[in-house]
Amino acid sequence: MAQNYHVQEDFNQSSLPNGWTNTALNGTQTWNFGLDGAALHNNNQNLDGTAMAYFDDDVLGRNVSNNHVALLTPVFDNSGLLNTYLEFDYNFREYPISLLDSFVVEVFDGSSWQMVFSRDTDDCGNYLAPPCSSFPHAKIDI
Repeated sequence: MAQNYHVQEDFNQSSLPNGWTNTALNGTQTWNFGLDGAALHNNNQNLDGTAMAYFDDDVLGRNVSNNHVALLTPVFDNSGLLNTYLEFDYNFREYPISLLDSFVVEVFDGSSWQMVFSRDTDDCGNYLAPPCSSFPHAKIDI
């Protein structure tokens, strides 16, 4: 079966890819790119030993709320295709103090943003296994 890739990115360059947009919508912290998802556990916070895109709101302080960031791919036209999937590995960790966190994926349908994926509770908890035997993988029909 032939496949067409609209966007394919592994973030192994440890920087914002060409054509992508990284915006702090509310707050000051944006997405980061690199091997470690947080400074606290240097050299051991990644999914598979390679670089990734990550958002770490802990760097803003434990009681800072309303951080909202967006990482956008280049625009592509999906309207003429029957099957298009968005696939990614991820790790969502909720730090249960008093402020709730969430991870949301939205797709623009030509007129408005549609939420296609969301998490607000731990899917794995830490970057290293255990406690996870494998990291979550999402495959979403967009």
